[in-house]
Amino acid sequence: MTPSSDNLSEQHIPDIEPLNNSLLILFDICSALGSIALFQTFWPLQILGFVSLGLAFVLSVFLLIPPLHRQLIRFIHNRLPSISRHWKIIIKRFLIFLALMLLAGNIFSFIGTCTTTGREGDRILADWKNDNEVQQIELLKSAVENGNNLKRIYWMRRFLPNWMNPIPVSPLLALQKTENEIREINQLKLSEDMKITAVAWDEKKRKIMAGERGGKLFIWDSLGKLDKKSPVDTKQDTISSISVTLDGEKIATGGSKGSVKLWNSSDLNDLKDFKCGTGQINSMTFDRQGSYLAAGTFDKTFCLWDLNNAQSDLLKDTNIGNVRKIAFTPNSDIIAIAKGDGYVELRKLADMSQVMDTWKPYENIEAKERYDINDIAFNQNSTEIITSGIGGKVRLWPWEDKTKKLGENSYLYQWIVFDNSPNLPFLSVRFDSLDEPIAIVENQKKLTVNKLKVSTDTECQSKSPEKQNCPQEIVELRGYLSKDMKRIINSAVFGGNFRSQERYITAGSENIVRIWEPYENKDYIFGIPDAQTSITTMQVSPLNKENSTIYVIGLDREGKVFLWDKNFSSINDPNLETCHSQKVSSIHFKQNQSKFFTAHEDGIIMSWDDRPGDCDSNKWDSKRKKITEISVSPKNNIMAVADTTEELELFNLLNRNLIRTIYDPDAQQEQEEIIRFSPDGKSLVVVKNDKAKLWDVSDPVSIKDGIPLDVAKLRQSQISSVGFSPNKKIAMVAKDGDRLFLWDKSGKTLENDFEVYLEDQDGQPIKPKQIYGFSFSQNHPFLATVSNYVTDIDQEINLIQVWNWYKHKPIAEFQSSLDIIKTIQLSSDGKDVVLGGRGKPGQGEHWEIKNLNESIKYGCAKLRDYHAINKSDVKSICKTN
Repeated sequence: MTPSSDNLSEQHIPDIEPLNNSLLILFDICSALGSIALFQTFWPLQILGFVSLGLAFVLSVFLLIPPLHRQLIRFIHNRLPSISRHWKIIIKRFLIFLALMLLAGNIFSFIGTCTTTGREGDRILADWKNDNEVQQIELLKSAVENGNNLKRIYWMRRFLPNWMNPIPVSPLLALQKTENEIREINQLKLSEDMKITAVAWDEKKRKIMAGERGGKLFIWDSLGKLDKKSPVDTKQDTISSISVTLDGEKIATGGSKGSVKLWNSSDLNDLKDFKCGTGQINSMTFDRQGSYLAAGTFDKTFCLWDLNNAQSDLLKDTNIGNVRKIAFTPNSDIIAIAKGDGYVELRKLADMSQVMDTWKPYENIEAKERYDINDIAFNQNSTEIITSGIGGKVRLWPWEDKTKKLGENSYLYQWIVFDNSPNLPFLSVRFDSLDEPIAIVENQKKLTVNKLKVSTDTECQSKSPEKQNCPQEIVELRGYLSKDMKRIINSAVFGGNFRSQERYITAGSENIVRIWEPYENKDYIFGIPDAQTSITTMQVSPLNKENSTIYVIGLDREGKVFLWDKNFSSINDPNLETCHSQKVSSIHFKQNQSKFFTAHEDGIIMSWDDRPGDCDSNKWDSKRKKITEISVSPKNNIMAVADTTEELELFNLLNRNLIRTIYDPDAQQEQEEIIRFSPDGKSLVVVKNDKAKLWDVSDPVSIKDGIPLDVAKLRQSQISSVGFSPNKKIAMVAKDGDRLFLWDKSGKTLENDFEVYLEDQDGQPIKPKQIYGFSFSQNHPFLATVSNYVTDIDQEINLIQVWNWYKHKPIAEFQSSLDIIKTIQLSSDGKDVVLGGRGKPGQGEHWEIKNLNESIKYGCAKLRDYHAINKSDVKSICKTN
């Protein structure tokens, strides 16, 4: 009997093995072709790859499910013509050869794509260093596009060990630098027949205002959308000055012929018209409470109005001289008037007819220099005054004693921001939200933010006379600008009460309103408002940020403990102060928990969680005096406690009993000590000054003598930081060191050090003057270092660099505003860098490291903000982001 077709099985089909082999080879070919789609950029190959992937998926279903497999075999057998065995062998070998060629081609194509993507990242970084401003947005577009290419090949990373991973890291650094260092976040343009003459920023309502030569007032929201009621015809010939009250309720516009108008910001109705002489309004400002409005003109007239009693002028002085700048004290009791003859007048609002003080800030400068004052500001406590001269000199004046007269030589410090440039660059000064003096200057076709600090750099001090300091350029405001474009700023304004939200609005001869975000990452500065000393130790929670109630703990020089949540907001816990009778000398998180320990100098150790209980139940007495350092093993079962003696004690954290005392006769008393457990908890590195030992603590009860680590390479310099790398190497850096020295897990010295460097404009490495510290990520092959560099333009900077440990290449760089860094911590997921040190008391810095997808989305968001570039071009690059 002949079997029915329904009962036909493989045994009734001749040569079934060659058919099966052919199907498997065909599946291999489709899979190999399909993988092309995942990392190729040429669209025909992508289409071929995706079609092949679909076919490979269908074949896999038929090969894995027996009934479908039999049906497929029967279908092929009934439709294939009779082929001799000889030809079947030839076809089979050809298919195997084709599969191998496709596989080899795929591998070479993958490596080639990695190489091309890496070279493109290097090119973007090289062009960026060369300061090619006309290409800045093009470079960002290239970085995003290259990031998309990297995204297509990134999936292969999971199949390769870290040490042989061919995926480049330069595209990541190119993305981070271009998107973060382009500070211009938007451009607002008027028609070509209009000339922008004044700008203002409404902090409360987040609005941008611009006036033009024809007397029209334009208002945009912070995203660049024009207000429905804008533009407003002010009936003024030219709007030369704009001011907004702090609550955003009133707007004042000043024009030619002494015209001043007061507007309601909600409906833009004209509230009041004022008159101040017959000349152009050059400077105009509200006080912080919005009760007073002051204006000054070029025809030697100064006016002050009480807006709560607008029937009469508080003062109209027609002989004061040309008014260049006006500033109120924060509490609105005193007003400063900078005049064209170089003098500054201080008057009390209670009696404006009397001048309480007058002085000439730049009286005894050389005749060839300009003495005109172009800006003046008070600090938040009205204890200091800062002035800037057109000649490029910025001076800080003491003003705690209001009865003491100010004179030309009574200034505290001086900074030369530029050296008497014939082009009279734009210069503006103020105190930022941290009450630190800063200057923004446009000079030599650059717009920069300069930190005005007292110089500690000996090289700066040797070149500078008494009281003179070197300004530190902390931010270059890069934007979509051409070097051929005439870009002299004629109006500018600061905006924002908090440093992380500050804006800078400029308008120049190019007739574009530009909105700048001066600082690199939002919320990158955090701290304790009332702190008195700097933070010297910080630790980041080993948990994921979203799962951490307490994310960062800090310790200042006075031994006070501070807590911050995942948003870097301060956590106020009164128990921290009441339970600590003595100075806290060390802090440490428990592994994989939002709990931490504090150790006191008197030997008391306390355990804290996110809901601390009473003081007595959380503490125990270690019997050690003057504890210098504690460390907790990764398994949370052992705590190592070091003090100023030659002994180190290991405690069982479950019952708080002493397990073992390690005695090290080589350790000297009264020296700083660093102790670190290895990631597996089996080893412990103990460092005292310039000596280090490795202890095997896998069995804490029977610990053998420690192995001395050969630290001769450190040149007997004090060790400042210790850590364990992702591949279990021991890393150390010495004070004043310029590299990380390495040992293997057995204590053997390794010849290859980890060199930290910064590339100059020619791509040559610059060694750091000093590495302050480093930190490894627990779960990723990332290393964070913070170093002091002198760049190829003789600028000294403190630079945070995040490295791919196996590639020895940086993936992110950030510039710190702290003077000296005492501590750096990289989060376990490698996304946050936290550091503290000497700067503003209680201040820390937080830098976010975006992954590839986040960087591409951020770059696309920045590209979409630019109104001047091709939208369709951006859409094609960012179509999936």
